[in-house]
Order: sequence, then structure tokens, then C-alpha cells
Amino acid sequence: MNRKRNVSYIKPEDPHFLKILKKEAGYDSSNHKFDKLDNADEDFVDDEDSELPQVVVLKEGDLTATEAEAEKERIKQVESAIKADLSQKVIFKSKSNNKKTDQK
Repeated sequence: MNRKRNVSYIKPEDPHFLKILKKEAGYDSSNHKFDKLDNADEDFVDDEDSELPQVVVLKEGDLTATEAEAEKERIKQVESAIKADLSQKVIFKSKSNNKKTDQK
């Protein structure tokens, strides 16, 4: 029926002299296109102390570094405690076009 599905390509073998040249040159014939990426553990580590934002207290009501960390922990706990309401419908809204309102 459909011949296009049955078409396949078989790469011909390299001539003997090319095999010798590639071997002498150290040519890597493997295809690295589909190799898995090696994700370093460093990519998924939290920021170190030196990479965190610097806290500057200018006035007497500003948050200190310890208060900021405590607030982050409190926010994480609140977000983990709140569960999604699965009884409601999920509604996706399109973005509003500001160009149309600008032209009017």
C-alpha cells in the first residue's frame, strides 16, 4: 500500500583505505547525538552561603538575615500545607492583547 513506510537506508561500509586513515587519525565513528547528557550534581544543589543575596539593614524595621530565612521557611510550610481544590474546573485563559487596546 504505502511504500514510503517500507523504505530504509543502510549505510555502506567504508572502504579499507578510509578505515586505516580514520584509525590513524583517531576518528570517533560513534554517533553522539542520542547520548544522554551527564547532569552534574552541582546543577541541582541549593545556593551556597556566598551566592545568597546580601541582606542590608538600613533602618530599624528592616528584616535581618535570620528573620528573612525564618520567613522563607514559614512560606514553604504554608505552601506545602495548602492543597489544590480538585473539585473545580481548570480554566485556561488566553493572554489579553494590549495591541488592540493601544490602536483604539
